[in-house]
Amino acid sequence: MSQKFADLHIHTVFSDGQSTPEEIVQLAKQNNLQAIAISDHDTFGALERAKACAGDDLMIIPAVELSTEQDQNDIHILAYFVDHNNTLLAKEVEAFRETRTTRAKKMVQKLNELMNIPIDYALVLKFAGSGAVGRPHIARALIDMKVTETFQEAFTKYLGVDSPAYFPKHKITPQKAIELIKQAGGIPVWAHPGTNQVDHMLEDFVSHGLMGIEAYHYTHYVGESIDHYIHLANKFDLLITGGSDFHGKATDHYDPEFGVTKADFDRLMNKYNSLSKLK
Repeated sequence: MSQKFADLHIHTVFSDGQSTPEEIVQLAKQNNLQAIAISDHDTFGALERAKACAGDDLMIIPAVELSTEQDQNDIHILAYFVDHNNTLLAKEVEAFRETRTTRAKKMVQKLNELMNIPIDYALVLKFAGSGAVGRPHIARALIDMKVTETFQEAFTKYLGVDSPAYFPKHKITPQKAIELIKQAGGIPVWAHPGTNQVDHMLEDFVSHGLMGIEAYHYTHYVGESIDHYIHLANKFDLLITGGSDFHGKATDHYDPEFGVTKADFDRLMNKYNSLSKLK
């Protein structure tokens, strides 16, 4: 296995991860990484703490993962090097956070009223901590209450799409997300496209300004998916990115192998530098 230079997809307690920004930085240093992107869902909350902990030893790239939908497909767009103080982007990210809270309350209400499960929203907030509340925190509450034993069971029985307590989330299109990221000075990348199997959408995304594909991801490890997405990236002249998509010590083992080499990272930096000169 080749030594990876950067991990461009990591989550913390500020979204649905279980590690603090400080723990993530230490993990990256232990694995000899030179750069990471903490790409929490719909929040930049971990950014400053990660930078403070990293010091000069580790580069922290401003990033966020935006949830979008097209033709009933849940499509995630990663944003790298965005100005997190950009008014339009900040407004959209705040809208995501606010509707996450509303959504979580609605799902708890459904569990109470439809399923007769006496789950308390305060318990969900306890697991969310300082992060944006979401379905994983409700799942953790259900496990804590011994209603379910695993995350899989919680999502299958209660929280997944078509499950009794499901409530739809705030949605924007991939095209809108791409345009928001671009006007905020960032680089939009399609996250783990293999999870959707809608490659036919790629050309349209590119026409709206998509700049990269996350080829290295654990869901692409089976078969030849990594090579397939590297081929598509080359075909459309897109950046190749990758990351562990790490969510925390309690749920998965950290594997930096799904990060990127220095060559791929340098291409990302070159794109960022060229965009910066246009500002």
